[in-house]
Amino acid sequence: MSCRINGCIGDLGKRAVGEYSITGQVEDGERYSFQMEVMLASIAKANWRICYEQFGRELPQLILEKNDSPDEIRENLDLSETYEGYPFLVNWKSNSTEAVEENGQIHPGQEDVPVLLRAEIQYGEFVRETTVKVTVVKRNETPQEREKSKLSELLQRAQEEDPEVKKSKLPTEIEGRKISWEEDIPETGWKILAGALLLAAAVFFFQDKDLHDLVEKKKREERRSYPEILQKLTLYLEAGLTVRSAFCRVAEDYEKERKRGGRCREAYEEMLIATREIHMGVPEGAAYENFGKRTGVREYVRLSTFLTQNLKKGSSTLLQQLKEESVQAEELRIQNARKLSEEAATKLLLPTVMLLVVVMVMIMVPAFSNAGI
Repeated sequence: MSCRINGCIGDLGKRAVGEYSITGQVEDGERYSFQMEVMLASIAKANWRICYEQFGRELPQLILEKNDSPDEIRENLDLSETYEGYPFLVNWKSNSTEAVEENGQIHPGQEDVPVLLRAEIQYGEFVRETTVKVTVVKRNETPQEREKSKLSELLQRAQEEDPEVKKSKLPTEIEGRKISWEEDIPETGWKILAGALLLAAAVFFFQDKDLHDLVEKKKREERRSYPEILQKLTLYLEAGLTVRSAFCRVAEDYEKERKRGGRCREAYEEMLIATREIHMGVPEGAAYENFGKRTGVREYVRLSTFLTQNLKKGSSTLLQQLKEESVQAEELRIQNARKLSEEAATKLLLPTVMLLVVVMVMIMVPAFSNAGI
């Protein structure tokens, strides 16, 4: 094996390294040669000072990276622990980490900042310190930044002249251009306003939903009463009462039942209102029409049409129409009841299955435990 040394003494910029060649042979195979390079374990003490002085002279240039001069630092510095060509370990300290961090990252400000970098250079027991002076130049301002800076100066000057400066005394122009001012609304104000709007929308939505549910409930109740009302009207008409008398008789019977503690029924309440209108002088036809409109249910609108047409045309088929309508209403009531029962069965399916699973677990677990499984 052969070996040669390239030192930093006499051959500037090169590392203290050892180079040697090595040959390997695979069993029953070819021989292969390689060139190896390693750092030397030590430098002669006589060479330390010379190598250190050379490193100290080159260090300001080694850390520059993309910068042209230590006096004009615009890009990050190379504050490494090692540098190619030298065996030293370097530990960096900055007297202004706000301008230059110890990893070399710079932070330009509004003004040029001189920074003193202290380098602790170590090689084995050999330790020395040196300093490098650099200047981080101020960053280039954009036109908007320069304009904002001038506005800030104008505002500061106006406030110095009058600490309680008002909007009317603020600067009105800059470099010949007019300035308009407006007071900023605090961010919390916007949040409160947005929250209030959302709350109002939520209240409106839920109130509207509740009102819709109440209306639908009222209509369902009225539809359930429809076949019964038709049957009573038919019965009274067959008994010889007039349409007006039959209508009022149905409403009055309900009123007597309510006074005896009967429950409130929406359709009958609307009939009571129509009956009172008739007694107060409202035309009978108008009272029937108002009755149908107030319910908002198609079946009652159709009934009010039958009653109104009978008044206008004296139709002799009213009784037959009411009988047919009663039959259809009863069939519809049965269909709706069947539909509701099917929906209820569907809703109960999942709880029933879950209950069945729980029961099976309660039965099977003890059985398996007793069987030793």
